[in-house]
Amino acid sequence: LGERIYRVRSGCIDCHGPDLSGAKVVENGALGSIWGSNITPFKTRDMKDEEIALAVRYGVHRSGRSLRFMPSFDYESMSRDDLISLIAYIRS
Repeated sequence: LGERIYRVRSGCIDCHGPDLSGAKVVENGALGSIWGSNITPFKTRDMKDEEIALAVRYGVHRSGRSLRFMPSFDYESMSRDDLISLIAYIRS
């Protein structure tokens, strides 16, 4: 279920790429490039599940800073079970 959510729900794969290593989201001559974060298990290994959930649901980094381009409004109402499945997929 977690992989399905990642691949089809609100563009996770569009920003973080098919292998979770990040993807170019915007390419603009005036603004430059915007890339989605690398969320592979290697990069998220030091994060608690609660920190990943905070980023997904509310667009807040574990340091407290805003994840400006994270479309967390699409995930605020995600069920707890779906969020747990998504985090398990990210960790797999």
